[in-house]
Amino acid sequence: HSRTAGHWTVLAPSAVNANLALLTVEDDKSVLASGDQSKRDVYDLKFTGVPRGVTAIRLEALPDDRLPGRGPGRVYYEGSPGDFYLSMITAASGDKKLAFASATQNFASGHHTAATAIDEDQQSGWSIDGSQGRPSTAVFVLKEPLTQSGELALQLVFEKYYAAALGKLRISVTTDKQATAH
Repeated sequence: HSRTAGHWTVLAPSAVNANLALLTVEDDKSVLASGDQSKRDVYDLKFTGVPRGVTAIRLEALPDDRLPGRGPGRVYYEGSPGDFYLSMITAASGDKKLAFASATQNFASGHHTAATAIDEDQQSGWSIDGSQGRPSTAVFVLKEPLTQSGELALQLVFEKYYAAALGKLRISVTTDKQATAH
């Protein structure tokens, strides 16, 4: 596992699925979306060999020349090209749903913060309009650290009145006590 600043371990997905888009895992363990999209895109990502004691999950939204406006999102009409709208992120380990305590991000478009992707309101979500073509990061802190090593399942829902999914993303985890996005 590669280490990055703040002791983040990048996870290689063991399985990636979407309702419409074709998700492919790239050499750098990132996930690239291509093909069809809709007004409600759902990505299911599975990871194995996740260390115990994980306190937070980091979502990197990565630019790519293959995406509208270099991404990191897939918005290309109605909204701003390259933006995305993450309405909801949920996590599970085995059959146990994991609860998030808080979320931070290094960039948000107005009040469309990462915290709105973990609230009950599916109409709210994280958006990075104004920062297209650059990497954006959100960190989702778990209420309780993972008690055992094993698998992690993430579900990302992108829902807007237009297609607004992420085009390229990468997932990392940390066991640090105070994890924030920067």
